[in-house]
Amino acid sequence: SITQALMERLDSEPDAIACHLIDATGTAQTISVRQLMERSRQFAASLPPRSEGCCQIQVCLDHGLDLLASFLGAILAGHIPSMVAPPSPRMDAAKYSRNFRQMLSHIEPDIVLTDSVVLEKLETTVPRESLKSRLILPGELVETSDFSTVFNDPDEVAVVQHSSGTTGQQKGVALSHREIMDHNKLYCECLKVNKADTIVSWLPLYHDMGFIACFMLPVT
Repeated sequence: SITQALMERLDSEPDAIACHLIDATGTAQTISVRQLMERSRQFAASLPPRSEGCCQIQVCLDHGLDLLASFLGAILAGHIPSMVAPPSPRMDAAKYSRNFRQMLSHIEPDIVLTDSVVLEKLETTVPRESLKSRLILPGELVETSDFSTVFNDPDEVAVVQHSSGTTGQQKGVALSHREIMDHNKLYCECLKVNKADTIVSWLPLYHDMGFIACFMLPVT
């Protein structure tokens, strides 16, 4: 499972570089495996325990450490995350609002992980009453001392990945842990990718190639 791969990497190389996050000014922030996993566990510990049922988690954040950590945290907690684009000046506000509401009705997420900046943007395009899901903001995270990682069966659904919506309503596709891990294994074999390589990408992580090849592959 993705969870097993993440925990094995944390055990074997906690000080390895997980990623370099480059902001709008071109400044790079280097994140170690330990830093990424510690932040991910904070998000995981703030979610309901899996024993109470599997939650649909919608992650809507701007690019940065919390985007990565919140998504991984949902997986570590045994829930099913999906990543959606936050509001952007590049997007038509009316179309974004329509697509976002369609996704809310399609997924019916139990929880939306966002922050105050994105929430303020959302409220200009999506009425607050549409956000019936519970909101969790990074400032509300709890300590992780009592959190126990959930190791899903590899054939359980790991994430919901959305199509682009260019030609119609965005469609949610359920992907299992095994499907993602097998895909990345074959991807590495075909392209001769190994641990010495670095993937550089400008693709948004809610895009399928950005999500699979440029996030899930290098982090696992």
